[in-house]
Amino acid sequence: MPRNVRLTMVTIYNTMRSLADRRAENLEMIDKAGREGSDIVLLPELADHHRTPEGVEAHKEGKAAVLEKLSFTLESPWVREVRGLASKYKMVVIPCILRREEEKMWNSSVVFGPDGKFLGKYDKSHLAPGEEKKFEWGESLEPINTPFGKLGIFTCWDIYFPEITRIYQLQGADLLLWTTMAHGPYAREIYATLLPSRCIITGLPMGVSTYAIDDHLRKRTVMNSVIYDCSGQVLASTNLEANSLTRATIDLDHKPLIPRDWEDLPNTLSFSDLLRAHRRPELYAALTEPRA
Repeated sequence: MPRNVRLTMVTIYNTMRSLADRRAENLEMIDKAGREGSDIVLLPELADHHRTPEGVEAHKEGKAAVLEKLSFTLESPWVREVRGLASKYKMVVIPCILRREEEKMWNSSVVFGPDGKFLGKYDKSHLAPGEEKKFEWGESLEPINTPFGKLGIFTCWDIYFPEITRIYQLQGADLLLWTTMAHGPYAREIYATLLPSRCIITGLPMGVSTYAIDDHLRKRTVMNSVIYDCSGQVLASTNLEANSLTRATIDLDHKPLIPRDWEDLPNTLSFSDLLRAHRRPELYAALTEPRA
């Protein structure tokens, strides 16, 4: 039996909006995804406040202002509204927020289940240059169990560290999810090479949630939010200068088989299983050496 999951990647059109309007837009898009029958909904990185006047000003003022004005606990009113929508539509919803505990903050993707309960979190493990001045480093790469499969989540700058997706594969993740605000000069290469290659090597499908911005969109000439299958092929994409939803149904049990011309191997073996079987961890010690 196929293990079908209906994925929805949210794109936020990131013109400058007030904090209240931006957060309302996020809720509206989650609600729309729920009405359309989604199982898993992913939002862009820090979509509740990115490119709002209040967000820009708080980040200029420093960590204390960001902590006070932009961060959430899991019981903050806006987060409770997100949890309510997850429960209302019996779906998994994953906003990326600034999660606080006392005087510390993490860039966290928090996962809420179909009953609105907290299922787990991914704290951004590879902070982009400068982010360490405000945020704590994430310390875990554990897939998160949900009723719709085990999720391997990573955030923005994490894309440049292929170890993350390989570790998720080795730990039994069913689906990769990348939440990001990346709009830099390498965006075309990320979409054309890095993302599909992660799917091919791990044998896992991937969903990407990000922003649409006028000039960046034209310069990139690529999609914004996108869903890939386990072979790195695009199943659905969005290239709109607007809030939008990118949707596709994924069979989590479908795996790419080994090439047919390898006749000495069983034709039921998946390509990702073959790669796992041929790993040589005894040669990889440099990967675990302390940072310089």
